[in-house]
Amino acid sequence: MKAFVIGSSAVRARRLDRVALPSMRALAEDTRLPVNLGVRDGQSAIYIEQFETGGTMRLLLRLGRQLPLHATAIGKVLVAWLWDDALAQAIGDGPLASFTVHTTTDRDIFLADLDAVRANGWATDDQEYEEGLFCVAAPIRDRSGEVVAGLSVSSLASRVGDEAIRELARHVTAAASEVSGKLGWQSANSGLDFELDQFID
Repeated sequence: MKAFVIGSSAVRARRLDRVALPSMRALAEDTRLPVNLGVRDGQSAIYIEQFETGGTMRLLLRLGRQLPLHATAIGKVLVAWLWDDALAQAIGDGPLASFTVHTTTDRDIFLADLDAVRANGWATDDQEYEEGLFCVAAPIRDRSGEVVAGLSVSSLASRVGDEAIRELARHVTAAASEVSGKLGWQSANSGLDFELDQFID
């Protein structure tokens, strides 16, 4: 999976993980947290690169492992900007699987969550896939604006408060925008407004 190449013409000549690695390293050093790079493969998200610093947080998810789109921050940013038909195909027709007591299994609630992801430009996973794990992810776009990957940081949920989420979101979106710029994407927005009320009780 390290050799996985996105089907976009913007990145065929370069491996996405190689392009993203410098920004991932800087993000890990800034946050002192593990950083993940993921892409969508059908109805799953797949990590194709990870970077960790010498901090105490360690990830046990191996590269190439299939992860649910609806229960992970990276999965949410990978599907949030899909057209309706493509989104329906990505999340499937059946019920949304439950992994923890925090997993959203109601399809309407999940779609409303994606509205918030699009509005904010980033997504969270608050123990929805794994108890005790909190993640923040932002989309990586190619030169056409298509979301081709997601970038995330992972933390212990017990260590993340409102201000920490805001700071992590700023770091992650900045790093994802940097990678997108390397792929030729030029955002029309100079900054992002974060509306945390949609993610934090």
